[in-house]
Amino acid sequence: MSAEKSPSSLIDSLNCNLLNLTIGYENILLTITYGKIRMWLGRRAERGDISRIMHVIRTVDPKLTCEMDLLAEFPDIERMAGRGLILLSYRRKGDKYRAIFNAPLIREEVLECLLDSIDHELEMSDIEKTILWEADDEKIRLLLNKLNASGIAKSINISTSDD
Repeated sequence: MSAEKSPSSLIDSLNCNLLNLTIGYENILLTITYGKIRMWLGRRAERGDISRIMHVIRTVDPKLTCEMDLLAEFPDIERMAGRGLILLSYRRKGDKYRAIFNAPLIREEVLECLLDSIDHELEMSDIEKTILWEADDEKIRLLLNKLNASGIAKSINISTSDD
């Protein structure tokens, strides 16, 4: 990003030709399109930064959910569903169950649960999380400005259909 251009002026120049927008820094990268936000989280990503990003995203669109995968005993799956996670599917895997949940980001208890899961996954490797959304230029502009204000936007790369 050049010093003379603000993030909002960069996105203002897109004129609906956005393929994707990548924003972040060495441990966290967000790739934003009109249909999804893909978060790449490096093993050194800090919980506080991840939490701040999730809070920013949910202020832009409070209806968003993030898929969450869990390997657990069946009572734990019931307990997680009782905390506000939406159970999509489960199946037996050995002596445990693999469950897939949707985590509504607007619910603080669910967000904490998602962050705990991310912490656990990051102990083993880098991870990716995908948030599906229906965005337009205005939502993307708002998200970019809020991420920039929160200090997450240390680098910005924009790909357009004109490139």
